[in-house]
Amino acid sequence: MCVPAHRVFRNPNNYAISQEPADGGFQPVIRLGLEVDDPRELLTEWLSQGKINVDTPVLTSYHIPFIVPITLGLIMYIITHANFLTLALSSL
Repeated sequence: MCVPAHRVFRNPNNYAISQEPADGGFQPVIRLGLEVDDPRELLTEWLSQGKINVDTPVLTSYHIPFIVPITLGLIMYIITHANFLTLALSSL
């Protein structure tokens, strides 16, 4: 997801940066595991080098505060639809 850099500065614990500078632009990076680095350090470096400004969209991924409710929602969705499927099959 792309969010403006100022949102990452406001809530750094919610986002992990998923891009890195490449020739002539930025390139997405896929990482396995949790990124524990502070995303503000990387953005501050890019700001000082003039690669971005505070309104530039930055490619990010969800961090722990967003992953927990998304996972719980998925589990509830699966359980709910498994119950509906069981009721539908039992009525046949």
